[in-house]
Amino acid sequence: MKYMHSIIRGQRKAVITEIEKRFKLEGIGGQVKVEADTVLKKEFYIEVDSEILVADIRQILKAICKEKQVTMQGGLFEGDIAKLQQKSNKSLNKSLNTVASKVVIPNSPARDYQIWEKVIILLSNHRSPINPAVPIPLTKRQILSLLTSSLSPNYPQDKLSQELEVTLRELEAKGEIYAGMGNRFCIAQPIVLYEEALFCGDRAYLPLTHQLLGNPITDITKLTFPEIDFDSLRDKLFVGGLSLIN
Repeated sequence: MKYMHSIIRGQRKAVITEIEKRFKLEGIGGQVKVEADTVLKKEFYIEVDSEILVADIRQILKAICKEKQVTMQGGLFEGDIAKLQQKSNKSLNKSLNTVASKVVIPNSPARDYQIWEKVIILLSNHRSPINPAVPIPLTKRQILSLLTSSLSPNYPQDKLSQELEVTLRELEAKGEIYAGMGNRFCIAQPIVLYEEALFCGDRAYLPLTHQLLGNPITDITKLTFPEIDFDSLRDKLFVGGLSLIN
């Protein structure tokens, strides 16, 4: 499992040194790494072999933030996505490529939807280490850097930049993501589109949505509704923190 964190306040080198010190004191085998690039200057990565260590690591990060007056944000962006502390306690164990390969893509001009899929999953998996139910944003440059590392080395960089630009505009128009100040993007809150019978937004809620509707739990965003009226369906989805849009 691999987590990415950003330093909002504080120095990355000092923070990493403190994390490594506390990992050693607590006997935690996690590793702290920094990517060798010029984009992610405030980011670092924590790699752990078992999710059993996640709770302990979160406590260490919270303690460092409080004691050293450091501010960080971050979350799991590849591998198993963080468990939602919502109505469902089901583990959401879906890898980036497995989930992305099954996302339903709306009709649009033919192009590389590998980028569309990966952006959705990257933003869905980038979550707060303090409250995994909350997704947090990535900048456009961060998304580009992460996509570069996940694609073939032969993928043309100029094409990737162009694809990402178009993809972000399309995803925002479709209600899949939010765009904020400073070219920052965050996955949208989960909603269900009634007329299209389609799930939209935060993919961490997709398994729970299928469960609430009585569907087999898959990664497909096309939904099958039970034979109930709109108001009853809305109430059923509301239990899981989902909105139904007519």
